[in-house]
Amino acid sequence: MRKLARFLLLLTLFPALAYGQSEAPCKLLQRLLDQAARNERDTNFVLSLKKLYSARVAARKCPNGKPQMVDSLIVNVSTKIDELRKQANEEARKALNQQKFAERQTQAARIANRNATLEKINANRERDNAVIQRNKADSLARLAEASRLATLGSQLREKDPTLALQLLKIACDTSHYGHETAVQQLYSILSTTDPASFYKQKIESGDSSNLSCMRFSKNRHFLASGSYGNTIRIWDWEQKKVIQVLTGRSGAVLSVAFSTDGRYLVSGGANRTIEIWDWQNRQLVKTLHGHAGAVLSVNFSADGNFIVSGSEDKIIRIWRWQSDQEPVKLKSRAAMSVYFSADGKYVISAGDDEAIKVWEWQQEKLLYSLDSHLGTVRWVNVSADERYLISGGDDETIKIWNWKQRQLVATLPGNLGAVLSAEFSPDGRYLVGGGQNGSVKVWDWQQGKVLHELRGHQKAIVYVGFSVKGDQIVSGSCDRTIKIWNWNQERTVKLSTVQQQTLFPLPDTTSRTYLDLRDGEENEVIVLKNRKSGKVTHLLKGHERTVFGLDFSEDGRYAVTGGADKIIRIWDLTTDKTARLLKGHKGAVSVVIFSADGRYVVSGGIDFAIKVWDYKRSDQAVYSLAGSAEPKLQIAKDNSLILTTAADGPQVYRNLVEELNRGTLVSPLSVSDRKEYLINH
Repeated sequence: MRKLARFLLLLTLFPALAYGQSEAPCKLLQRLLDQAARNERDTNFVLSLKKLYSARVAARKCPNGKPQMVDSLIVNVSTKIDELRKQANEEARKALNQQKFAERQTQAARIANRNATLEKINANRERDNAVIQRNKADSLARLAEASRLATLGSQLREKDPTLALQLLKIACDTSHYGHETAVQQLYSILSTTDPASFYKQKIESGDSSNLSCMRFSKNRHFLASGSYGNTIRIWDWEQKKVIQVLTGRSGAVLSVAFSTDGRYLVSGGANRTIEIWDWQNRQLVKTLHGHAGAVLSVNFSADGNFIVSGSEDKIIRIWRWQSDQEPVKLKSRAAMSVYFSADGKYVISAGDDEAIKVWEWQQEKLLYSLDSHLGTVRWVNVSADERYLISGGDDETIKIWNWKQRQLVATLPGNLGAVLSAEFSPDGRYLVGGGQNGSVKVWDWQQGKVLHELRGHQKAIVYVGFSVKGDQIVSGSCDRTIKIWNWNQERTVKLSTVQQQTLFPLPDTTSRTYLDLRDGEENEVIVLKNRKSGKVTHLLKGHERTVFGLDFSEDGRYAVTGGADKIIRIWDLTTDKTARLLKGHKGAVSVVIFSADGRYVVSGGIDFAIKVWDYKRSDQAVYSLAGSAEPKLQIAKDNSLILTTAADGPQVYRNLVEELNRGTLVSPLSVSDRKEYLINH
C-alpha cells in the first residue's frame, strides 16, 4: 500500500517538475538573445556571436525556442564579421600600398638628392677649374704685360729714368709678386736716380722686426706704428719721416692709439701692460697693470679721460687712467678690437666669439650683439658720422652695420684672407680693407663694387687708413714697409715710340674746369664741357624746368644745381646721377653754392629765403634765414657767408661751418667789422 501511495504522488508532481525544467532554458535563451543584441549594437560582433551560439543550445531545450531564428541571427552576425574582416584586410592592403609608395618616394628623393649633390660637386669642380684657368690666364697676361713694361722701362732707362722707374714699378705690381727683370732694373735705377713720387710711396718701417700695428692720429697729421721688436715709431704724415722713437717697454707692441688731441699715445702688447706716453717728449707717463693676458687692442675715449683695452684674458677693462680708480670690467671673450662711441657712452668690442658687442659700460651691461660673421672678428671701426659700423674677420668678409638700429646693411666678400683692418673714407662713400694675403682693396661700398686692388705688399696688412682729404691711402704690412697710395687718380702717358698707351695713376692731377652750357631750348638739361678741350664731360638730366644756379665742390666730385622747379639737386659727377634732392624753397632757386670744405650747400631764391643744407646727411635744411629781396651768395675761403641783396647790401656771417657744427649761425657783422672784413678778404 505504501508503494502504491508513493507512485500516485509522483504521478501528481511530474507535470510541475517538467514545467520547471522547461522554464529555465527559455529564460536563459531570452537573456542570451538580449546580451547578443546589446553586443551587436556596441559593434562587439565576436562576443555577440558567442552569445548566439549559447542561445542556439538553449533554444533547442526551450519548447518555444525557435532554433531557426537563432541560426538566422548567427548567420547575420557572421556576415557582419566577415564584412568587417574584409574591410580591415582592404584597409591593411591600402596602408601597405601607401607604405610601399612612401618608401619608393623616399628612395626616389634619396636618389634625387644624391644626383643633386653630384651635380653640385661637378658644378663646383667646373667652377674651380674655371677659376684656376682664369687665374692662370690672368697670371700669364699679367706676366706678359709685366715683361712688356719691364722691356720698355729698360729701353727708356738712359733717356728718361723717371718714366722708366714708373713703368718698372707698374711691372712689379702687374705680375703680382714682381717680375724678376723689372725688380732688378728697378733697384738699379733707384740706386742712381731720385725721381718724384709715382702713384705710391714705399717707406721702410725702420725696424728689424715686422710691423704689428699702426694707427692715425685724429687729425691725420701723425701716424704711430708698433712692431714685434718692442719699439713704437711716430711718423710725420706730410714729411713721411720718423719724428720720434719710443723704447723701453718689453714685449711686442700689439696695439696703439692716439688721444683725440694728439698729445698722448696709448700702447698695449704681449707684456700684459698698457703704457700711456707723452710721445712728443718721449716720456712714459703711466703704466696700467691688471690684464692676465696679452693686450690685443686699446683706444681712447673722445674726451681723453678713459682708455678701453681688450685682452686674451677675456676681460675688457675701461680705465680712468689719470686716477687710481679700479677699472670697469666687462666679461667677454678675447677682444681683438675695441672702440668708444663719440659720446663715450658705449664701448664696441669684437672678438673670437664671432660677434660685435655693444656695451653700456658704465652700467657694466651688454646691450646687444651683432651676429653674422662666421669666424673671429678682428677689426671694428665706425664712420665719421657714427651712423655705420664696419667689421672684418677670419671669414674673409667685411660687413657694414647700421649699428644703432642693429641692422646689417652690406656684406663685401673681400678675398683678402682674414680681414685685419678696414676704414671708411672721410666722406663715408668709400671703404678700404686689408687682409692676411697682403692685398688692399677699395670699394664703393654702397654699390658693392670694388674700385681698385692695390698690390705690392708681400705679407699680411696690419692697418689701412685714408688721409684727411681721402685722396691717399696708407697701408702697413708685416713685410716691414708702409705704402702710401694715390688711389683715385689716373692719367694717360704717351710713350715716345708707337707703343700702346699705358694708364697709370700720378700724384698730381690737373684740376678740371667746367663750363655751364644749356642744350638749346631745353634749359633743364645741363651740359658740362671742359673749358680747354671743349669735350663734353657730363650730361645731367633731372630738372623739370629751367636751371638757374650751378656750383662745384672743391674736390670736383659733386655739382649742385637749382632751378625754376623749386628743387635743388646734388649730382655725383662720377656717375652723372642725382645723389640728393633738396626741397624747401617756395619759389625758383636762383643761386646755389658749396661751402669751402664741401660739407654744406647754401641756396637762395625768389622766395627771398636763404637755406643751408648738410646735404650728405639730410635732405632737410639745417638753417633758414628770411631775406627781404632775392639774394646773391658767396662763400669766402674761411667759410664765411657773404649775402648780398639790393635792399640791404652785403651781409657777412663769419665762420659758417664752425657755427653750424655748434648748432648756431651768428648774427651778421656790424657795419664797421663788415667793412674791415670785406677790405681784407
